[in-house]
Amino acid sequence: MKGPTEPRDLVAADSSRRMVLWSILIVLVVAGLVRGIYLWESQGDPTYTVPVIDAHTYDQRARELVAGGPLNEAIFWQPIFYPVVLAGVYRASDGSVLAARVLQAVLGCLTCVLVVLLGRRLFGLRAGLLAGLLLALNGPSVFFETQLLSAGWASFWSVVLILLFLRARDDGRWWLLVGLGLCAAISVLVRTTFLPFLLVSSAWLVMVWWRQGSGWVVLGRRLAWLLCGWSLVLLPVTVISKQVTGRVVIVPPSGGINLYIGNNPDFDQTITVRPGRAWTRLRALPERDGQGGDVFARQRYYVERVQRFAREQPGVYLEGLASKALHLISARELSRNVDVYLMRQWSPLLSGLVWRQGGFGFPFGLLLPLAVIGLIGAWPRVPPPVKFLLLLFSLTVIGFFTSARYRLVLVPVMPAGFNEEAAYPLVM
Repeated sequence: MKGPTEPRDLVAADSSRRMVLWSILIVLVVAGLVRGIYLWESQGDPTYTVPVIDAHTYDQRARELVAGGPLNEAIFWQPIFYPVVLAGVYRASDGSVLAARVLQAVLGCLTCVLVVLLGRRLFGLRAGLLAGLLLALNGPSVFFETQLLSAGWASFWSVVLILLFLRARDDGRWWLLVGLGLCAAISVLVRTTFLPFLLVSSAWLVMVWWRQGSGWVVLGRRLAWLLCGWSLVLLPVTVISKQVTGRVVIVPPSGGINLYIGNNPDFDQTITVRPGRAWTRLRALPERDGQGGDVFARQRYYVERVQRFAREQPGVYLEGLASKALHLISARELSRNVDVYLMRQWSPLLSGLVWRQGGFGFPFGLLLPLAVIGLIGAWPRVPPPVKFLLLLFSLTVIGFFTSARYRLVLVPVMPAGFNEEAAYPLVM
């Protein structure tokens, strides 16, 4: 027999679903309008259809793949996911840069929706709506998501992985674990810096399962499903990389020179190096010191120089880490290859969403203190995967070098500490 309260429960559940759908719709509309207007306004940007620096490299690699050129070491120089996806977009759109930008704008909208769902899961629907709106209106996210760069993809996978880890904590069904393994492997091919987060979060997941009473057989079966998903992505990549380079490549060789750029006695100068003579001299260091060889040998050279620098000048090394830590929490957006402040001149909308006044930068100068206050107040209720991502990604960025696009992966998760009480006056 039906209990007397069941009709009211059904009405409440239906109302809750409608509120969630309305929240998602609101965030989708705001995110879509903002990104659509920016794409339309920024057509005068000289890099709109002619990518530069890293975007140019990705564009070249993708067009080479579409043209059917032979695979070589160059495709593995940077994480392989983005040039392969970009090649797929070019093949489907006859090489349209605009199509790639639009696709990534759509991906940015989807990330905003996932943030709504994450915030709702953690602290309620108002908190999720606030977090989604903050990301929808976050100028640096709007800008980098629509560039031919992997920054938007990294933000997307950061939220997906947290949601999957939280779901897997409570649900050990095989298809969910295979999906988690798949997404984890793809994220590593987007940014290798996902690896520390994945290792620590996986260890946490196993500990949770063990405390829930899962025996060795259940744990073994669940880990096997995770590894199955992981292998479905990474096994073909390792086979192809072995055939092309003679090595199994998961960590791209560009990591060595990037590590050196941010960790050497003259890091203030190397961090600002741009393509040109200075970059050519930097790339030629291994040959100058008689340690040439293939691209992997040259990258070992840079890693060894960083290790020697840390041993011989620990004070300067630690000073550099401290400087990069301050850069990470700087209110201003630190440029690397592309300066978001320079690009404001082609978009009035971007000018309103990203600006600086003295040492203050908007929006990060507002988002960071809000996130810190929220996280401190809600810290016991913030699930470990969120803490792991915020901490470990911060450390990996500091370990290499800080720039606006590399810290962007933290932005979707930063409002995770907003609870219902904190969100109420801001969204109602």
